Amino acid sequence: MLGVIKEFQVDCSQLHNDSTSITVHGDYVAADGRARAGQPTVAAALGHSKDHRPDLKQFVLTLTVSADGAVPVAHRLLNGNTGDDQTHIATWDGLARLVGDPGFLYVADCKLATREQMSHIDSHHGRFLSVLPRSRAEDGQIREWAQSHAFDFTEACRRPGKRKGDGDQVYWTAPAPIPTSEGYRIVWVRSSQKHACDAEARRHRIERGMLALEAVQARLASPRSRIKTRLAAAQAAHDALADTGSERWLCFEIAETERESYRQEKRGRPGNDTRYRKTTKTIFTLTFHVDDAKVELPWV
Repeated sequence: MLGVIKEFQVDCSQLHNDSTSITVHGDYVAADGRARAGQPTVAAALGHSKDHRPDLKQFVLTLTVSADGAVPVAHRLLNGNTGDDQTHIATWDGLARLVGDPGFLYVADCKLATREQMSHIDSHHGRFLSVLPRSRAEDGQIREWAQSHAFDFTEACRRPGKRKGDGDQVYWTAPAPIPTSEGYRIVWVRSSQKHACDAEARRHRIERGMLALEAVQARLASPRSRIKTRLAAAQAAHDALADTGSERWLCFEIAETERESYRQEKRGRPGNDTRYRKTTKTIFTLTFHVDDAKVELPWV
């Protein structure tokens, strides 16, 4: 690999790493992890299958490529039950020895963002770029902050669209109000392409939510409706929005009216002396609208 890097002048200042699972069929009894000829081997084992085949054994393959042309630089084959968040320390150490300088930018997915792995790279004077997992407390704190504050976005990158007629792909960045709990910098990123995809997905959810609310209104208007209280009507609307994932953008109101009706106390042909009984029925009406203010927010 060193010969390839030197011969073709591969730029190793930025290296990208990712992992995948290789599913195997059969018992693979020989792939048990025992050392052979003095060399360690990997074991086929059940693990988190990215092929959605948890019934099959697998190996885990990590691959690192250069940002310059996606040239494969290094790979590792690991036991099938190895988690993605257990691979980066050994991978980074190997890359640092290969490149000869720990100052390259190591780019990986959110499984890199653990205290142990980030601290290891930082303590060895390395640099890394990862995605902040939604499970981290900082993610919720920043999203909560964004509900009442505006990010100061600046354009960071622009490139032509992938197809003829597509607009430019634009990326904006803004510093987050807080660092990670370990003290690492967080940058909020917006993408024009993801913004368009999110808008389309949001539109479909809103449409499904409106159809679901219309179905609830039809239930309320039915003479055989089993919804007898305002609380039950509101719960039915909430459930409809939750099922379609549109509760963030749709608002509804429940109106209550009384409908009076009269019915003979006894059967038979009505006459001058016929007595009628008055009954009152509560009718619930559902109205809804799209919250335009929330639709316009890119992080909602």
